[in-house]
Amino acid sequence: MRRGADGAVASVASLHWTTGSTVLTRYNGSPSLDVSGRPTNGTSSGAAMAEMERLAQALPVGVGFDWTDTALEENRAARLTPVLIGLSLLAVFMALAALYESWTISLAVLTIVPLGVGEVQ
Repeated sequence: MRRGADGAVASVASLHWTTGSTVLTRYNGSPSLDVSGRPTNGTSSGAAMAEMERLAQALPVGVGFDWTDTALEENRAARLTPVLIGLSLLAVFMALAALYESWTISLAVLTIVPLGVGEVQ
């Protein structure tokens, strides 16, 4: 065949039909599988996620799992809850200390309020 001349495709490739996945899902550059779920009525999303994590422990070696979207945000928020509560208590304590101009009265008010919130019969 002359250089630059047209040639038959069959001389360099063969065609045949195959079946396979039409979509290849990737997560962080690796092949992945999307698993979606939601809790049953009366079950919290946190309990459902804990069950999913328990089930994921049975995955074979080399296969892992990770949270995305709303579940990822929920996990992050759950880890930050104690920090946010602590910072809120500190802010309230500082506001009370400024109001009463006393650390001890502020501490007394801050510790007695939870007792007053509960029902006394």
